Amino acid sequence: MRLMNSRFLAPLCPCALAVVLGCSSAKIDPEVTGSTAEANVQGTVKVRGKLVSNGEVMFDPANISRPTAPVRKAPIGKDGKYSIKALVGPNTVTVDSKETLGDSTLQSGDRFVVRDGENTFDVVLPPPAQ
Repeated sequence: MRLMNSRFLAPLCPCALAVVLGCSSAKIDPEVTGSTAEANVQGTVKVRGKLVSNGEVMFDPANISRPTAPVRKAPIGKDGKYSIKALVGPNTVTVDSKETLGDSTLQSGDRFVVRDGENTFDVVLPPPAQ
């Protein structure tokens, strides 16, 4: 009986492996990077069309290739502007301010891909309809 089971299952192993590898590779984001290179990012923060003049903006670069990368934080100035050094690659950006406190529609973060050099990302909450 054991011999029959192994003869039956042996041909299925390569098929199962191909399915697993094929499916998992399709989910990898081509922008994901393990890089520790930094780039300058600047921009403004608006909530419901008005510039935010308090709080902070946070860039979270964590991904499968850098799961423990620390979140970078920058204060939002009275003019609604921020400036930060963020890791190159995808970053999830969130805002912590009086205007976003307790509003679930403003809690989800935008995803920005930071490139080498200078970057400008204006954070608009809630995000515009697409």
